[in-house]
Formats: sequence, structure tokens, C-alpha cells
Amino acid sequence: MFSIIRSGLDTANKEISVVSNNIANANSTGFKKSRTQFEDIFSKIDEQRNASITGLGSRSEDPKRLHSQGSLKQTGGALDLAVSGIGLFALSGTEGTTLDSYTRDGSFQLDRTQTIVTTDGIPLLGTNNEPISVPFSIQNQDGSIEYLSELKVTANGQIKASYAETKDLDMGQLLLAKFDDESALRSIGNNRYIATDKSGNAQTGAAMTGGFGEVQAGSLEMSNVDITNELVSLIRAQQSFNGAARIMQAEIEIANKFTR
Repeated sequence: MFSIIRSGLDTANKEISVVSNNIANANSTGFKKSRTQFEDIFSKIDEQRNASITGLGSRSEDPKRLHSQGSLKQTGGALDLAVSGIGLFALSGTEGTTLDSYTRDGSFQLDRTQTIVTTDGIPLLGTNNEPISVPFSIQNQDGSIEYLSELKVTANGQIKASYAETKDLDMGQLLLAKFDDESALRSIGNNRYIATDKSGNAQTGAAMTGGFGEVQAGSLEMSNVDITNELVSLIRAQQSFNGAARIMQAEIEIANKFTR
């Protein structure tokens, strides 16, 4: 009996942790909420004797991440990008790993090496599977220097750079990725994910081709967390935990009476 009650405490506590994390990241760009998954624990089944199944409590599986679209917020930033529809931005391997990672957080910037990177310095990949670079300046045949004046990203992910006299130079095209099961991607922090056996390998391509969505420049995708729903889930989980705790206390008191 104690093990059954303990399992109820553990699963309720796990749900409280997952929901609390959703609430804490409600304002994080590109964040995807998670849901706790539960399953019953059963005793051994004797099919030959058609024995009844005795419940042994519950346990939680790994949380399932829900990759539904968040709302898009206009910012006006040239390298604030959002994908409307299917697709994650493809990023170069992070420090300490050669694995590419993927994100819906389109907060990008130009670093001092003239490379488009995330806010923590991970390069954004183009359709040639190489980081995308945008020179701060270009030199003309007569030796004069033109400095970067404008950067535009089109709906299909083409990056166009304009300088003082030279306009709309092609700097590359964003690489997007999709998966057979996005919910099975593994989070590595900072709203970035890597592929797993369950998610399948990345299927890559350009925006507005092969089922991929379009890129909206000057916008960021907000989290897909609904605070009201999360608060309801949190209250429900807390009630489950408190209920299991009261039952546990009652069982302890009963057991103490019979062991004195």
C-alpha cells in the first residue's frame, strides 16, 4: 500500500515540476511546453487463469514536448526571425559536440566574425550546410569601401545585404529542418534540440519548399504556453500531491497502532 501511495506522490511531484517549468518559461522566445505522461503499474497478469489485474500505482514517463506554433510578435529587428508553419532553424554543432542542433527561437545577430549567430553565439546554417556570413563592408574595384546599410530576409529565407551603393547582395539562404516526431527531440537547453532515434533524422530544406513554412522577418515566435491552462494544471497536481500525502499520513498512523 505504501508503495502505491508513494508512486502517487512521485507522479504528482513530477507534474508540478514540469508545469512549473512551463510557467517559468512562458515569456521565453520559441519555448515549447511539456506535458507529463503517466502510466499505471500492474501486477503480473495470469491470462490462463483469467486473473484480475491488480493496480500497483502509477509512474511518470519522460515529459512529452508539444511543438505547436506559438504566437508571432512583431519586433522590427532585421535578424529577428520566425517560421510560420513547419520547420526549425538549423544551427551548427555547439561547443563540445559536432551534432547540429535546431531551434524555433529566431533571435539572431551578427557577431564580430561577421557570422549570423544565436544570442549565445551558435552559428545559423544556410542551405549549403555552412554558417551564413555577412561582411560589414565590401571593397569596390576602384578601391572604395562600402559599409553595410541594410539586411533583409525574404519569406523563403534568402538573406539580402545592401551597402552604400550596392543593393541586395545574396548572402545565402536559411536552412530549415523537420522531423518525423518532433516531440521526441532531446532538449539541450536554451530552446535548442538535437535529433534522437525516436525523432528520426533531420529532413532539411529551404522555406516555402517541401512542406516547410515561410520565414517572417522582424518577428519572433513566443512560447506556446497558456498561463491559465498551466495554472489549472498546477492546482490539480498540487491537490493530487496533498491528497496522496494525507493518505500516506493516515496509513502511517494506522500502521503505528498495530505495531505498538
